Amino acid sequence: MGKISGYSFSLMLFLWAGMAFSQTDTAKTRTVDARIGFDVSKFALFYLQPERKTFEGSLDMELFPCVYPTVELGVNTIRLHQDTLFNYYSTGSYGRIGVDYNLIFPKSATDKDMFMGGIRLGYALYSDHADSIRIRAGYWGNYYSSLPAKTMNAEWIELLAGLKTEVIKNFYLGCSLRWRILLAKTKEDMTDPYWIPGYGKGTVKTCFGFNYSIYYAIPVYKRLFKV
Repeated sequence: MGKISGYSFSLMLFLWAGMAFSQTDTAKTRTVDARIGFDVSKFALFYLQPERKTFEGSLDMELFPCVYPTVELGVNTIRLHQDTLFNYYSTGSYGRIGVDYNLIFPKSATDKDMFMGGIRLGYALYSDHADSIRIRAGYWGNYYSSLPAKTMNAEWIELLAGLKTEVIKNFYLGCSLRWRILLAKTKEDMTDPYWIPGYGKGTVKTCFGFNYSIYYAIPVYKRLFKV
């Protein structure tokens, strides 16, 4: 009995040591960052669509393994002049909330790269107006009219796929392709809005968008990470 007890105790001690070694070897701490981003692709619009200016920022954080709640905020202004036909003005802001899921589980505690799928719910509040609208009246010649300013809103949902990768410590580059589906918008009596901030053309039910952003990661806290 003494020998059996001794063997049992030795076996238990060996198993306990193995488990402790295994935990020490695989259990690490992972720094959870708050990632602040700025969409630099909007700068291209200054050249491609000089009448439209948009600024957009974002914030995301890994709340659970591979799960990143995300907030995106932006502003948009339009100054559109069509020769002697009309002048159109629009200004507004928008926000999106949603979540991204990293489809690639990190290989190490310091691996923060993402290949992701995500979903967003978007909301925009904006106003527009037009003046110097030329109306041709045939025999009587042309006359001019205007559309008064009106405050409107819109809601949409978007599905996205993209990636984020660390290029140097705490700095990331990321891009995403988005499919947007309009859920509701304020109806205008005479015309549709030229542009819904954060969504796209106000005359379409679905559209695609693209984001290319720079991010900076701010460490928030540490949690246990198991490989």
